[in-house]
Amino acid sequence: MKKQTVGRKLGKMHYVHRSAVSYLAKEQRGTLTKALQLIPEDTEWNLAKVSLLNDSVSLLYYKGFDTELFPVLTSSLIIKLDKKEVKSIDYEKRENPPVLHRKELFLPPDDPRIGELAAVTCFCEEKGLFKQASYIGTIRKWEQRLKEYNYKVEGMRIVLIGD
Repeated sequence: MKKQTVGRKLGKMHYVHRSAVSYLAKEQRGTLTKALQLIPEDTEWNLAKVSLLNDSVSLLYYKGFDTELFPVLTSSLIIKLDKKEVKSIDYEKRENPPVLHRKELFLPPDDPRIGELAAVTCFCEEKGLFKQASYIGTIRKWEQRLKEYNYKVEGMRIVLIGD
């Protein structure tokens, strides 16, 4: 039985939520397994970014992944298997960290949040909030875009300002 493609491929990278790791191709799962052996078991991460070209993995932690519609990146571990090198990046104190959009794409197909998250993505696309997506990759630019279009995030919804 062929595994369903889950996650988001951007360039030569494949991103998946921790709960969807089993949907990675066998080679990518193997790369991730090797990377996990180089870090402490209790390391916090919820998204894996696995290279499709070489033996590198980034483990990303979005502190608000389960509670925020558009969580910001808190930390990242970049693991280079060929060098057995682990580099840590702390985004928590940065003024303008990366922000995550389209969360439903990273989850396994049976995740109950997918419908609601996909509806938000569809709404954002219809309203033009995701146009020139590379522009809105940081929290400041994302908040600026929302403000320009007269929207704000309230819990797990996007609403017009003033409603």
